[in-house]
Amino acid sequence: MARTSTRVPPIVAVVCAMVMPSALPPAHAAESGHASEVQKNPAGWNRPVDVEAIRSIENRMADTSNVESLGDVVADKAVLVDAYLPAVSRGKAQVLDAYRKYRDALGGRRGQFTEISVVSTPNFACSASQIRFDGAGEGAGKGPAEYRKLDVFRKIEGRWQLIQQHISTAIDRKTGVTTAAALPVRGALTWNSASFSSKAIEPEVARKGIVDWTDRALREVGLESAMKFFAPDEDVLLYGEFDPGNIRTRPEVTAYWGPLYNSFSGLHVVSPVYEVDSDGLLGAQIDTQDIVIDMKDGSHPQLSIRQSDCLRQFDGKWQTFMEMVSYPVDRATGKAMMRSPDFRTK
Repeated sequence: MARTSTRVPPIVAVVCAMVMPSALPPAHAAESGHASEVQKNPAGWNRPVDVEAIRSIENRMADTSNVESLGDVVADKAVLVDAYLPAVSRGKAQVLDAYRKYRDALGGRRGQFTEISVVSTPNFACSASQIRFDGAGEGAGKGPAEYRKLDVFRKIEGRWQLIQQHISTAIDRKTGVTTAAALPVRGALTWNSASFSSKAIEPEVARKGIVDWTDRALREVGLESAMKFFAPDEDVLLYGEFDPGNIRTRPEVTAYWGPLYNSFSGLHVVSPVYEVDSDGLLGAQIDTQDIVIDMKDGSHPQLSIRQSDCLRQFDGKWQTFMEMVSYPVDRATGKAMMRSPDFRTK
């Protein structure tokens, strides 16, 4: 069922205007979070065994020729919000079929990560990355293919499995097509262990909390109110919809959205796709949004975007610290589709 509300997402500034490397480097020391020191890390944040397991899965997915062997790492109810139309795949069979299209278009090539950040608990993990496929241009056929991904994993029956995935390309603001420029590289996030909760809450309570976070965050008007839903620290990442769109730290995110918040007074949003999951420490949401914007000049433009977030719980409150916003593109032309042909107002 579609979710409907009157709200102003932090990502609505957009209105106003997979697969990975030949070999990932060893996990960054900061990602381990000193997990071996159990007394200092009772919740098990960023244990090397978990971080390396996620990076190993990402390595497998980086090789597009591996599609037929990925059935064990894609969950039965996985949701993919894809870079290309038709944009949404539900369930293992549809997700794997979408991967086959990447394999065919990219000639079975293996991608190279240009950056990757992994955060994990013993049962939940998020991975934000950029990946480059040299000599394998898609869309308009310009140069290499580059993608951004926000992947979410859960341990199911003792195995890490992909449950949510958002893949995107960066759009050139002037042309409205996938950029031909190389994406900027800013490296892995360095985690501040003080920002991680040491106590989980019940998963069902956590899921309800994230739904509440979404509803409240997407109703806010004004930059100051909207930014309180982002984590306050330096370990924050936003992959925006336009090139260059690799934004780090809370101050950068604030500056990115700030100038645009003066251009509208409100909006109305329907989310045809909306999925939430959590283990009580980490959580994630992924959605699509059909938006009618109330501009201050009296106009009411419409557009469709996709958003995904990895959130952390601290003292029972949820804040996003990894976010991606994007438009789907036509695989043949590379042109972004900024309004869904199935646009919904309720």
